[in-house]
Parts: sequence; C-alpha cells; structure tokens
Amino acid sequence: LASIEADICNTLSINSEARLIEPEQKYRELALAKYGILNLDFAVPESWLMGSHQTGIDLLRELGFNAPISENEDAGINEIIDNLAQPHLETLVEQLSKHQTYMLIILDAVGEHQLRLKLPDDYFPRTFIVRDACVTNAQSIWLTKHVYL
Repeated sequence: LASIEADICNTLSINSEARLIEPEQKYRELALAKYGILNLDFAVPESWLMGSHQTGIDLLRELGFNAPISENEDAGINEIIDNLAQPHLETLVEQLSKHQTYMLIILDAVGEHQLRLKLPDDYFPRTFIVRDACVTNAQSIWLTKHVYL
C-alpha cells in the first residue's frame, strides 16, 4: 500500500507530473479494508485541464451540487435542499479560487470483499479497476456523487 503512488504513476506513465496528496496512508488502508476501494487525490499540472472538458450548471446538477427545484414542491423541501446545497457550493467556490488542479481516482479491488478494520497480511498483490476518474480544479467535486466520501 505504501507504493500505491508509484504504482499508479508508473501504470499511467505520469511519473514526474502527479503527486499523491490525499488521503494519508492510514486512511487509504482503512477505506480499502472497510469498502474495498482506494479513493486517491493527486496534484497535477494545470495543463491537464486544457482540451475538452465539461462545465456549467448542468454538470453541477449531475454531480448533485444544485438539485433542480420544482415550483410545485413543498416549500419545506425546497428549504432542506437549499440548506444541503449551500455548504457544498461554498466549498466549491473556495477551492476554485485556489487555482489548483487535481486528478481524482476511485479504484475498486477485484475479488470478493469482506468488511474489516485491518487488511490481512496476504491482501497484496491485488488487481484494481477504475470506478471513476477525473481531472478537476475542485477537489471536493465528488462529495455528492460518491456518497461514502
């Protein structure tokens, strides 16, 4: 598990461009033991955001940051949605102002998984498949898409 950064960078041929910034190793191990996943955040060059990309309100809605609200809905439900969305949007704005670029990757361990608090000694080597990946300028972009986070 300690070599996961080097392993991923070698596999993706990005050795000198990406640097694993989160989570700390103890949290990586816990997520892997409990859920069979690795949720990794890398700092990457801003140039990775150039080219084709998605932006706008529709993308925010798709990611759960700004749920569409019907005029016919109960006012109480609208208030609940507003209260949930506001902190996420504030975090998003704060992160965008930092002008940093991230590569986010969620990997699922292949094979049967049992909920546990510690990885068994024979857990590695293991194959992982990519559940989701993106390059973004907002590290919290998946807060509502991948709820376990």
